[in-house]
Amino acid sequence: RDVPSAVLAARSALGHTVDALLESESDFGSREPRRRARRLRETRPRALPFAEYWAMETMRSYDPARPEEWVTTVVQRCRDLAFEVEIS
Repeated sequence: RDVPSAVLAARSALGHTVDALLESESDFGSREPRRRARRLRETRPRALPFAEYWAMETMRSYDPARPEEWVTTVVQRCRDLAFEVEIS
């Protein structure tokens, strides 16, 4: 069981999912991770409020004693958000 890799993979999945959501909201700006929060705040997609995104991005609920819970929560939220991404 490689927990550190799972945590990093979940963070990466979150970034890619948010980028896809922003693209589906017609926000075709920079894909640089450092601009993601600003883009999300400006675009304000209904599927992902900024406060929820920021809590995941900053790993607010991450507990080093139980990292699997954070990974599971973030990956499930990414799955849910994937259904909100419209591809045209």
